[in-house]
Amino acid sequence: MASKKNVLIADDLDINRALLAEIFKEEYNIYEAANGAETLEVLRREGKNIALVILDLLMPEIDGFEVLSVMRRQPEIADIPVVVVTAASDPADEVRALELGATDFISKPYVPRVVIGRVRNIIARGEIEAVRLENKILRERTMAQLQLQAILDNMVGCVFLVELGEKPRELFISKGFYDFVGISKEAFEKNGNDFFFSVAEEDRGELLSALQCAAESRESFCVEFRSYKEDGSLMWLHMQGARIEYPESELPVIVAICSDVTNEKLSEQKLKEANARLRVKAYYDPLTSIFNREAFFDMTAELLKKNRGGSYSLITWNIERFKFINELFGKEMGDRILIDLAQLLKKLFGGVGTYGRLEADRFAACLPTALLEPESMVKGLRPCEDFQREQYEIVIHAGIYEITDCDMPIDQMCDRANLALRSVKGKYMQRYASFTENMRLPLLIEQQVVREMNQAVEGGQFRAWLQPQYDHSTGKIIGAEALARWVHPVRGLISPAEFIPVFEKNGFIAALDEYIWEQVCAMIRRWLDEGRPVVPVSVNLSRVDTYNPLLEKTLLGLIKKYDIPIELLRLEITESAYVENPEQLISVLSSLRERGFFIEMDDFGSGFSSLNSLKDMPLDLLKLDLKFLLGEDRYERGGSILASLVRMAKRLGLPVIAEGVETQAQADFLLTIGCRIVQGYFYAKPMPVEDFERLIELSVFSPQLPDRSIRAKGDLDIEGLWRPDSQTSLFLNFIPWPAVIFSNNNGTFEIMLANKRFIKLLRDCGHADADYMFRLSEYMCDPERFREQIDLIRECAQERSFFMRWKTPGDSQALLMRCRAAMIAESSEQQIFFAALGTAPESDGEIRQH
Repeated sequence: MASKKNVLIADDLDINRALLAEIFKEEYNIYEAANGAETLEVLRREGKNIALVILDLLMPEIDGFEVLSVMRRQPEIADIPVVVVTAASDPADEVRALELGATDFISKPYVPRVVIGRVRNIIARGEIEAVRLENKILRERTMAQLQLQAILDNMVGCVFLVELGEKPRELFISKGFYDFVGISKEAFEKNGNDFFFSVAEEDRGELLSALQCAAESRESFCVEFRSYKEDGSLMWLHMQGARIEYPESELPVIVAICSDVTNEKLSEQKLKEANARLRVKAYYDPLTSIFNREAFFDMTAELLKKNRGGSYSLITWNIERFKFINELFGKEMGDRILIDLAQLLKKLFGGVGTYGRLEADRFAACLPTALLEPESMVKGLRPCEDFQREQYEIVIHAGIYEITDCDMPIDQMCDRANLALRSVKGKYMQRYASFTENMRLPLLIEQQVVREMNQAVEGGQFRAWLQPQYDHSTGKIIGAEALARWVHPVRGLISPAEFIPVFEKNGFIAALDEYIWEQVCAMIRRWLDEGRPVVPVSVNLSRVDTYNPLLEKTLLGLIKKYDIPIELLRLEITESAYVENPEQLISVLSSLRERGFFIEMDDFGSGFSSLNSLKDMPLDLLKLDLKFLLGEDRYERGGSILASLVRMAKRLGLPVIAEGVETQAQADFLLTIGCRIVQGYFYAKPMPVEDFERLIELSVFSPQLPDRSIRAKGDLDIEGLWRPDSQTSLFLNFIPWPAVIFSNNNGTFEIMLANKRFIKLLRDCGHADADYMFRLSEYMCDPERFREQIDLIRECAQERSFFMRWKTPGDSQALLMRCRAAMIAESSEQQIFFAALGTAPESDGEIRQH
């Protein structure tokens, strides 16, 4: 097995050397140098044991240019190939590196298959050239000997003399020639000793031209050509020779020697094919067969370089909600759409510009601005027409950047086109937009945030602010939410909307979360030490945090470090985190809850999987998003949905906090539906810790949430009340009378469960909306009498029978029914009752008075 070649990686950044070493470690032995001086020292020590150098141009002490210059002045290392690392730098640097002897370039960020392919090709070419050089030296030495021995009849070997007349003729052929070329002497003689008869017809012209040039110039020559053996097989021959003085002929005479290079040619051909395959892999997208990101960048840069005076535009596209298409119709359909879209781009822009697939469903093209027709271009991109007609309309948006600086890196041009694209995402009436400088402002802000984030942590610029949580019915502060605020020394208070999305995208949010957690734990410890009122404080867990294997250890470490009760540090996760990876999130939160942490779900009701997340996740509290109450009329659908959520949470034994409360009307409505714990600007904005401490000193203080658990009477299984297979549900549907289970919330009677006979009764009374029933008292002629009877049942804690008249719309005669009811469960805020209805005879005197 051949030993590994040695590759020297010269780069001052450890991470770059480690990345390249990881890429090449399977095929090559790796040497490393952290600067130019170390690079030259390794080269002096190892010499030509180094097969190739990967050289960063920008290094301390001695840069890459100086290393190239020194290498070319030292013969022992001058021939070692050098691949220069670039990062979209000035083209002048590339030209200078080439002038100093660089062999090739690779670009950052590294694409492993491209880097490996280029290095492998360079080393292979070096080996082939070395073999050729050895052959050349050997051939030249042999040539000198042949010139001395050509006239010797007893010469053995593949040597011959050719007389160049009207038709080349062999004057002398060495004894081994016939075996060498695989053609018998008889065959040559039969063809008039015409050496050319066995040469491939397409190569004869080149061979004759080489012989004639040698005859005229009297200089040595070499040429390669194909020759057919007598059995029909093909071989490659390398011929070299020179004109000699041959007294027996007045015509020019060439002495020549042949060598068989068939194997070498086959190897070279295989190498070319391998390079071609590598080029395809390196430059073409495997799914769509059009240029990939790297190739598109290279081709576009070359196009602009050749047409500096022209006006060009760069366009990017993507498919609206492509992930949804993949999930709904399958990846195979998604791939078909991408392939079809690529072919449409090829049809539109082939020959007039460049085009390629950048990633996923994002494509790009560059073409002359004069040919750009955005409206027709967007309409013309309709992949998979049959699929769109029958199943789903594919919406494609485009962003356009008119190129003003041809030297700008192509990826930056794409970024600007993408900014324009982003401005029309989700807009079905506007399919494209052109870049304007105003679109760069968010990007510049993001770049500034990234530049300053580490310094901000080290300088203590991030602070934990607190927003109080109130019991609306008592005015007590019962908790707080900790929110990160950036107090910049120059810019002042920076809005979280500027930095939180950036940190979530680049992963820095995890470091910020941990920083805030520690601030909150230290704050709670100080409250305890100073004898201040202490309330639980909720801190945020981001999606990034849930993938941290050390999350639990970190949180428990903070609890131990500051010696605070674990129930005072509550963990808040947004509902949207459930959608991304529910199994991971459930596992992490279950473990934290088992350790004693109180788990809250933030923004419940604003996501796409609210009911699923509520069913599966281990939770202690829900925070409802008041987007449902943005309208003026609190009794519209949003209010009904919010009331249902509060009621559902109570049945699950989950406390509820409504956040985002901004008006008195919202606060009052929340109280009427039983949601007493609130948070929002109507009560208090997020504030510095010292302001919160002053506020809580003035507030009526109560650190506990009210006990809202429902206690059943007797052996009734309240938690099983809403299970379809529970005994209560089965019993309710099998009893022979209309029956209902309802709750009493401060005099409001809400239907919780009803059997089929009860619903039929309401329909028979003319209530077509019986399937959507909500408030029980809406169907009674005298709701106040019903309320009095229920209060009596509650006070005496015994079942009671009474009569009620039920409304029959459009009929003056109400339906009289006997009602037998009992309280079956209660909590501090509500009671649950069971009632069965039966017909009442009109002859009963007691009945008539009702």
